[in-house]
Amino acid sequence: MAGGKIEYTSQSFEILKEEIKARALEKAVNDKVVAEESDAVVRDLLPTDLGATEDKFEQALTTAGANNTVYEVNLDEKKIVVVYGAIVPTGTQGTTLKFNLGNAKVIDVIQLEKAKYMQDPILLFDTPIIYGKSATVKIEEFVPTGTSVPTSDNIVLLGVVVEPQGKTISPDVVE
Repeated sequence: MAGGKIEYTSQSFEILKEEIKARALEKAVNDKVVAEESDAVVRDLLPTDLGATEDKFEQALTTAGANNTVYEVNLDEKKIVVVYGAIVPTGTQGTTLKFNLGNAKVIDVIQLEKAKYMQDPILLFDTPIIYGKSATVKIEEFVPTGTSVPTSDNIVLLGVVVEPQGKTISPDVVE
C-alpha cells in the first residue's frame, strides 16, 4: 500500500478470482449442486443469473430516498452464485448496494461512493457474497433524496456461478 492506496495488479486479481472459484466449487459439491467437481462448470456471473431479462448490467432506479430492488431471483437447486466485487462507473447515482437473502436477511451492504475517488473504480468486497442453492437473491441500490428519477445505473457485478455442465455451458471439445 503506497500513500493509502491499495494497488491491485491483474495477477493479484486473477489469484483472488481463482480462490473464489475454488471456494464456490467446494460449496457446490458440499451442497450437492453437483456430485463432484468434474461435473461442474464455473463461469462468470451474468445479469440473467440475477433475474435480469437480458445480459446487460443495468439497474432501473425509480424512487429517490429509498432502496430500489434492482435484481431479484429464486435460484434453482443446481446453482451457486458468488458476488465478489463491482465496477462502479463515473456518474453512478446510487450510494449503496444491499445484498439480501430474500426479505428476511441482509447479507452485506457495500458503499459505492468511495469509487468516485478511485482511479480504477473496481470495488472488491471484503467478504464474497455467497448465495447457495434455492436461495432468493435480492439486491437493492439506495438512491439519495434529490436524485432525478427515473434513471438507471450500469454497475457491473463481478462474480461467478457454479452449475452442472450443460445447463448454460457445455465444455465438451468438438472435433
